[in-house]
Amino acid sequence: DGDGESEGSPVTATATPSFEGLYAGDDIAVFRLTGFPEREQRDDKAQIRIEWATADSVSITLINSEDGSDLCELLARVEGNAALIESAQPCFSSGGEGSLEAELTSGRAVLEGDQLRMNAEGTLSVAFPDQELDGELTYSFEGERQ
Repeated sequence: DGDGESEGSPVTATATPSFEGLYAGDDIAVFRLTGFPEREQRDDKAQIRIEWATADSVSITLINSEDGSDLCELLARVEGNAALIESAQPCFSSGGEGSLEAELTSGRAVLEGDQLRMNAEGTLSVAFPDQELDGELTYSFEGERQ
């Protein structure tokens, strides 16, 4: 037919934004434990690294700005310019007695040009020798591709 269009899927590689890269900006993690005051952690040196995991999903790695280590890696399904966290995945866990165990249960990272915005929610639990406390966690990040 000579119009140069190929048969098959209308989605081409160029339709998917290039999530891959390192993003730096600000993040806020808010921890709410039953019976305790809300605790907010702000970081103006926050970093997130995104890599392709499969053809339609990425791994979103939150980086500890204090020492450059990986805090956690979250698998997210790519849908257009958003990456969706659809299953509970551990993050911000600290290990040891009285340690914080946190799971991000849902969230999304949205890419607009070189700007990345991420919001996620999750659950918290802290185990002490005599009790276990539960709570909620919200996380947000806003940054730019480096």
